[in-house]
Amino acid sequence: MRFEITLSGEPVDIAISLDYRSSFIHVMKKIADASGLYDYLYGEKSHQRFAFSARLGSSFRIVGEVAKAIPPFFINFSSGDLVVFNSFLGTLTRFKKFGESFRIADASLHVSNVTVQRPYVVNRSSLECKTFSHVVLRDPKNPDLCLSPDDSDVFNETLSEYMKKKCEALTGKAPAGDLTMTPVEGKFELIRHYGGFIGGFRGFFTLSGSPDLLQFAYDFGLGQRTGQGFGLFSLVGASL
Repeated sequence: MRFEITLSGEPVDIAISLDYRSSFIHVMKKIADASGLYDYLYGEKSHQRFAFSARLGSSFRIVGEVAKAIPPFFINFSSGDLVVFNSFLGTLTRFKKFGESFRIADASLHVSNVTVQRPYVVNRSSLECKTFSHVVLRDPKNPDLCLSPDDSDVFNETLSEYMKKKCEALTGKAPAGDLTMTPVEGKFELIRHYGGFIGGFRGFFTLSGSPDLLQFAYDFGLGQRTGQGFGLFSLVGASL
């Protein structure tokens, strides 16, 4: 299940680090804390129970070593955990009502809208997808490196194994079959993240597998670091 958060503020240019995801991670942690779910989501190192993507809007541009954008900013949020989804939604409704603010760079932003999407039920074995945020997958043989889907055999073997383990850990059910990601158009690139760089794929791709595993990927995000602003994708041509 998914919703989109609109964060509004003064309509002025905001200078924000190119490593801007860290600011939105703090937003997620503040919502989790206010929802009484901080320990549930962050207390132990485990698979994250949601995915999100932050967008700085159509005014976003890079000027030298900083990004500049004019609010509103947007967060797309997804979770197959109904406790997390409903608790976050209730907290955001209160934040909107009482004008709770978030600090993004030097700006104070507030929740001006929360739009809930109609749930999407996967009933097929292939999805045409577009990334909201980069799909990140660490190389298990060298965790300092990230895998590219251009190396399809290694990438898909690692992706399938990781997603099946995550699905079983979060749902208690072992999904059938394997998961395959086939790039259609896009690129693997380096992204600034927490003072360094991380590699991920951005663009269009086909995701194939059992309906249960595809549903899990759609609800919880694809790949790793979904709780840090990566792995969320949309469906091409789907009316949601």
